[in-house]
Amino acid sequence: METAAYIFAIFGLFLLPLTLYLFPNFYLKIRENKKYDLSFRYLLFFLVLITEIWFYLNHLYLDDKQNAWQNWQNYFWLEFCNFSAFTIMILLIKPNKLFMDCTLPLGLIGPCATVFFPANLSNMSFTNYWYWQDMFGHITIFFSYLFLYTYGYTKTRFDKTFIQRSIVYTTIIGLGIEVYNLGFGTSFGYKAVAEIFIGQQKEIYYFLFVISWIWPLLFTIFYLIIWYFKPIYSLELKQKINDSWWEKISKKIVKHPRKQKSK
Repeated sequence: METAAYIFAIFGLFLLPLTLYLFPNFYLKIRENKKYDLSFRYLLFFLVLITEIWFYLNHLYLDDKQNAWQNWQNYFWLEFCNFSAFTIMILLIKPNKLFMDCTLPLGLIGPCATVFFPANLSNMSFTNYWYWQDMFGHITIFFSYLFLYTYGYTKTRFDKTFIQRSIVYTTIIGLGIEVYNLGFGTSFGYKAVAEIFIGQQKEIYYFLFVISWIWPLLFTIFYLIIWYFKPIYSLELKQKINDSWWEKISKKIVKHPRKQKSK
């Protein structure tokens, strides 16, 4: 059951965003129609909001017997994906290039890391409501970021400015979380992934392992993805500017049909 639920989550993480490139005309109709556009973005906004409310209600009141709601620290759940949830909700309501430049890589990396390296494998079950809340929330965040980027809601492009802004933002958030961890004895942000590779260690070792090994690897991968998957729609020109990778492949297949052998 755990294996099936895990595989299902990974397929969901990739299949839903894949539709952005397989069906560009469908999403372009949404993008170019103001009514459809606002409706779709608000839908994504409320889906992320509902999963966040669901998370806090369960964490503070419904799934805890230790009166978690009485501890003020439980209201500050400083995981990277929580930051990404709030930032994507802001971007869905008011797209902004500076904000997108800063938050896009972390908004993609966080959900992927959570789906691939779940903190609690025992929750990976189709009958566990935490599974649906966790996986659905992270997949929606991942999809929403790619949707805004791919269909040109900001002027975000892969360039030097984009790299600098995203690194500065991630560094500030990452150091802030670790200072909080060391000050209040929590383990947000780093333990869930690092513990898989180095076992149980002091919090500072989780932090050092992630920033020296995990982050460089993941940021390199996702920078390459952002560089390769260029936006399809231009905010400046208000029109389609690039074919999706699927359209490019389809055109090549049509342009170069298999040659028949001459008799």
